[in-house]
Amino acid sequence: MRFVETIFDLWSRLREWMAARWTWLDNSLALGQGKLFYGGKKKRGFLDAFARHMPALRSGWRKYGYYAALAALLCVLGVASVNYRSQSAKEKNVQESELIAPNPVEIQEDMAVAAQPEAADAQMEFVLPVQGVVAQEFSPNTLVWSDTLNQWQTHGGVDIACQAGEAVCAAADGTVTDAYEDALFGYVVEIDHGDGWVTRYASLSTIQLVSVGQKVKRGDVISAAGATAMCESAMGSHVHVELYQDGEPVDILQWVHSA
Repeated sequence: MRFVETIFDLWSRLREWMAARWTWLDNSLALGQGKLFYGGKKKRGFLDAFARHMPALRSGWRKYGYYAALAALLCVLGVASVNYRSQSAKEKNVQESELIAPNPVEIQEDMAVAAQPEAADAQMEFVLPVQGVVAQEFSPNTLVWSDTLNQWQTHGGVDIACQAGEAVCAAADGTVTDAYEDALFGYVVEIDHGDGWVTRYASLSTIQLVSVGQKVKRGDVISAAGATAMCESAMGSHVHVELYQDGEPVDILQWVHSA
């Protein structure tokens, strides 16, 4: 309501101002015709001609003055509104830029923290658990043929063919978390290496050389190669080894120590 009252007040003042201008113009014409300020026939003739049209001008103002004043007022308000919105938008952009402006120190610290796990992973190295030949590589997404099951399937580990009884060693330092017999993979030993790294050794000949909770070092003998994995029996004596990082299978050959 206060905004509407302000508009009507401005409109009333504008009409009063225009009415005052008409009074001033009438007085000026009267003075001009009386030669108080304007002398000479040419100037007086111009004022006389202007005075003859004065009734028509005044009649037009009475008829259309309301609309003219209102239109002028709306134009002024429109220009003021545009300027106000433009200024508000500029201030908002400045405030937003101040709020989201990056802090170089904090970003550098975050990058340093993010780089720490990568550095830790880069230091994680494994050795192959047994001496032999890689008979089947890691293939979690591509199907490979299984002579044992006579079908195409994925392969979540690495098969290393070797002599029966060949020593099987821990691929890295860790703790034995499980040792059991599986219906498909035979004798299995599982070792937790910390930081989400786990190795699993299958098709072993025994699980009697280690116990759950036992600490082992890289290269420590944990079992011997066998042919107990029924799902890979066509391969003969070998070791099936799997590597997991945070529960996801990864290729141990990519992490094997080169020395």
